[in-house]
Amino acid sequence: MEQGIRDRNEIFAALSAAVAEAFPGLSQGGEADYTILDLLPLTGDKALRLGVWVDEYPSPSLAFGPSHCHEAADTQGYAEIVAGLCKIFADEWVVVYDVGGEHPGHGRWMDLTEPDALADYLTDPYSPDIIDIKSWTGRRDGRFGLSDL
Repeated sequence: MEQGIRDRNEIFAALSAAVAEAFPGLSQGGEADYTILDLLPLTGDKALRLGVWVDEYPSPSLAFGPSHCHEAADTQGYAEIVAGLCKIFADEWVVVYDVGGEHPGHGRWMDLTEPDALADYLTDPYSPDIIDIKSWTGRRDGRFGLSDL
């Protein structure tokens, strides 16, 4: 077996085990495409699809909505993926979409465990004055602006 494929299979197995240990009730993907999770949020919003997979480099990857990240192919990287999932499922990592401004509809992650995350984003000179927040469960969904600070 080619070294890169073997390594990708090993990373897939290790990351799958880490996710299964942290979230035993989640259904897992298949090794054929190296997808571990491919889920829609509780709200059913397809724009907030969540995915965990091992890409071709091979690198553990996490996607939520319009953004994704890659982590190291080691125990710490797997823990980072699991920690990200925990934050998403707890509605601590949310997706913010610009309303108006230079890039209307642009989305990115925001970590609401950071005390000034919302204020920092809304007061940034390049940020619009209003954003829509979308969360995994929908509990944090809403439109927010400078007047909400």
